[in-house]
Amino acid sequence: MNRQPKHRAFTLIELLTVIAIIGILAAILIPTVSSVRESARGAECTSNLRQIGQAIHAYMDDHNGRTPPARDPNQTGLRVAFHHTLWTYVGHDSTDSFVGGGNEGRANSEVMNVFHCPSTVMNPTSTPNASRIFNEGSGAWYSYAKNMLASMAIRGGDFNDGADNGFPFDALHTPSLTVAVFESTFWYGHGGWYHDRDGVIPHGGGANFLFYDGHVERKL
Repeated sequence: MNRQPKHRAFTLIELLTVIAIIGILAAILIPTVSSVRESARGAECTSNLRQIGQAIHAYMDDHNGRTPPARDPNQTGLRVAFHHTLWTYVGHDSTDSFVGGGNEGRANSEVMNVFHCPSTVMNPTSTPNASRIFNEGSGAWYSYAKNMLASMAIRGGDFNDGADNGFPFDALHTPSLTVAVFESTFWYGHGGWYHDRDGVIPHGGGANFLFYDGHVERKL
């Protein structure tokens, strides 16, 4: 008679050992993959801000060296924000949709664009007290805000004057030290509430800041 070869089964200890090894490998690899993914998002955000910086300077070339205002008093709704002013300067056609509405937080267009940080959807704000994740009931998230402090300082400290009017670029004594645009859930920022109301800190506890000379820095 021919005997069939016996197949040795896994013991419970061997099975648990394999499961433990897989768990250890997953614990090592998953944070690494997540870190690499977030690093890529942060790099894309940096690229977005650099493009916005180029758009600001292109706008100034067309407006006698004046910076774009934080808001356009001739527009309404989301279109008042500086994002709309710079829409064509970042390469979008004027007929493209700027106000997207219910679009899973993709900033202010139904397509991904330079005004949307890819991490905003994943982590729109660092604090539970932020009151403006959704802007004016639109269901759209902003990823970037205009720094109002520079405008207000140059235009005598008046908020409305600073918001509605740009200022001469040559009025800045230190463009490399003056923030132009930064990550935020609202379209402007000008005070100490950044971290507890409008701030977006999506990149490993830090956020990206564009300076008027065009360079971008990540700040914690």
